[in-house]
Amino acid sequence: MEPEEERELQRERGQIELYKQKQQEPKNCDREQIEMERKNEDKQKKRSRQLENIIFFVGTAIGGGQIFWTSYRLIKDTPIK
Repeated sequence: MEPEEERELQRERGQIELYKQKQQEPKNCDREQIEMERKNEDKQKKRSRQLENIIFFVGTAIGGGQIFWTSYRLIKDTPIK
């Protein structure tokens, strides 16, 4: 083969490789985007669950405190005059 033909073949191979890379880039970007969205959803679920737990415990504490406060007068001994 002549050097000119070899250069032409190498140039064509290089163009084919570039074309393949350009086709793969959107797929890779899509995968990365999907992975990032999945991680963000997981973080939001975790935050939401933590908030639900906090609200539950605070509500339970307030309710328990109110029950104790209203029944405290019934428990307290008052001397009979």
